[in-house]
Amino acid sequence: IPDDACTTEQKKIAFEEIRVWLFENRKWVFTPGQTSQCMMHEQLCFCHGGFRSSGDDGSSSSGSSAKQRPWCFSTAGVTCVAWSTTGTQTGAAHGSDLYHHIWQTERIALAEYETEDVAFMECTPRYPAYERLGVQMAITHFALWVIVGSQFFAIPSLRERVLGAVLNRLTVQWVGPPTRESVEIEFNQMFARSMQITATALLVDSDDNRWEMYLRIANKRGEKRGRVFTMKQLKRLQPWQLLTFIQPPGACARLAEWYDYMEQHHPMQPGEAFFCDIDHHPGTRSTGGKEFPSQLTHGTVLAIFGREDWKMCTPKEHMAALGFHALPRHCHAFPECPVVSVLDRLNIEDADVKHLCGNGMHLQTQAAWMIYIISNIQS
Repeated sequence: IPDDACTTEQKKIAFEEIRVWLFENRKWVFTPGQTSQCMMHEQLCFCHGGFRSSGDDGSSSSGSSAKQRPWCFSTAGVTCVAWSTTGTQTGAAHGSDLYHHIWQTERIALAEYETEDVAFMECTPRYPAYERLGVQMAITHFALWVIVGSQFFAIPSLRERVLGAVLNRLTVQWVGPPTRESVEIEFNQMFARSMQITATALLVDSDDNRWEMYLRIANKRGEKRGRVFTMKQLKRLQPWQLLTFIQPPGACARLAEWYDYMEQHHPMQPGEAFFCDIDHHPGTRSTGGKEFPSQLTHGTVLAIFGREDWKMCTPKEHMAALGFHALPRHCHAFPECPVVSVLDRLNIEDADVKHLCGNGMHLQTQAAWMIYIISNIQS
């Protein structure tokens, strides 16, 4: 594994050699019957679900195993730091390529064992899908991908991503449009919708939860100065005073920049909100507008209704912007997303929830892609 002293070119060569080694030794690296400690079941579970149906020896003959078992799908978000405009942009020289090559080679090995049928993936639009999926996995898979965003599906949350699917040539057959371009056209015809609402619809957490968040932040920041607030004290503050107790000076200065940006570029109507991430300056790593900004691994998203009139989005509103049903009291038709109770039980801090959201997939967009692919394959 290359260290920091290596040049960019040396790192690219080293990671490519690792990819080739993994590919050549895939049957040794990924063997049938492998187990690992499972956090969900708190016991040793199979790493590769398909083996439980087809036998621990991984043997098969001409797709017969695939016909005797349910379809097996894999879903993963490929690490985007190497390719994202907000990341390092070092591409194939980034350390995350090691994990990408492991993911990629595992898909190839499981395809040859005929125990995995489709692998779904998601990454930043700069991810080289043609090279990584269309070329490097062509020996076992037929690759499809589209570049879409949740905002294209009438969801007021910015999350443009490449969504991919690689289909095991031995076990499934694609019966949809013949080219990747025609797939993207048909997919958008089926699911794309024009935006009719703004991100104000995502401000669904209660005022009590929002003020409790302010209090947690204020007291955490006040610990170093030996100052502890009560809720009553906090609610007496003017908005600009409150901001200075829950955000560092740099964020307060950036909010002033966003005020100017909003008034110049996004004049708002009464009742509308302008959304921005005050961890970043206008026009740099984040955008502002009527949609929830694209979430990064850290962020402080504010809904601004006017000068000195704002709300800071809560962690559950960050989750709602990704499609998680985190606040069921606003909709009785669906239960709370199970991950919410897991985060509550583990007592995950607000910043860590935002970090997870920054690395997360948008659920409705991903679900639409998966439904589309599954509807166009057959054994």
